[in-house]
Amino acid sequence: MATTFKSLIPNDYNYALSKLYEGIARDYPLARMNFDRIKGAHDKIQQELIARYGSLQAAPGSDVVNSIRYILDRFAGWFNQNDIAGNEDAYVFRDALDFHSQELFQILQELDIKK
Repeated sequence: MATTFKSLIPNDYNYALSKLYEGIARDYPLARMNFDRIKGAHDKIQQELIARYGSLQAAPGSDVVNSIRYILDRFAGWFNQNDIAGNEDAYVFRDALDFHSQELFQILQELDIKK
């Protein structure tokens, strides 16, 4: 059976996002683990888009995927520098991650239906 995009999105994705928010609001120790879960899901989605369309640029929603990749790279940098708690930029980027993720999930749902 072929992989559906829906199967690549963790059921607890919104929970992981909320824990990421807690990591920004206060020094929540599990924020990094939840970030890694979010990033891992997006990595798998990107790999599946490339597998289906030959390149990310040829895939529907590639601009959204690129925006998410940029956001995730910024978060990775903040986590690596231990600069997440209280980071005002991270608040904005977390909201952007939520917005773009929902946009991407809608595109993926449409691709699953077409399949």
